[in-house]
Amino acid sequence: MSPSSSSVAAADARARGFTLLEVLIAFAILAIALVALFRAFGTGATNARLAEEYTVATLHAESVLAAAGVETPLQAGTAEGDLPGGYRWRTVVAPAATGGPGIDRGSDTPSADPLAGLLYEVAVTVTWRKGDKTRSVAVRSYRMGEAP
Repeated sequence: MSPSSSSVAAADARARGFTLLEVLIAFAILAIALVALFRAFGTGATNARLAEEYTVATLHAESVLAAAGVETPLQAGTAEGDLPGGYRWRTVVAPAATGGPGIDRGSDTPSADPLAGLLYEVAVTVTWRKGDKTRSVAVRSYRMGEAP
C-alpha cells in the first residue's frame, strides 16, 4: 500500500462518524451544563419571589405606619393584626426620648422639655412565614401627638 492510499483510508475511517465513547462524553458534558443552567434559573426565580415578598411586606409596614396617628390617636402601647397574604403587623408606640430639658426662649434659662409627652417613636414590624422560616421587615418613625 502506498502512503497516499493509507492516508485516504484513514480519512475514510474518520468520516464514518463518532465513536460511542465520544457521543457519551458529549452527552455527559451537555447534561452537566444543563443542570448548572437550570439551577441558575431556579435560584433566580427563588430570589425574585423572595424580593417580591419583602417588597409587599415593606409596603404593608409603610401603610400601617402612615395610619399611626391619623386613623388612630397616638398612645403608648402595642397593637397587632393580620394583613392579606399571610402577613401580620405589630405596632409599638412609645414616648420618644428627646434628650433632656429645652431652653426657654424668653429668658435663656433651662426649662422643662417642650416636646415631652408630644413626640412618639412608632415602630411597625411586619412578619410572615414561608415554609419553616419566619421573615420580617421593620420600619420606624417619629410622630407628634396631641398636646395634653
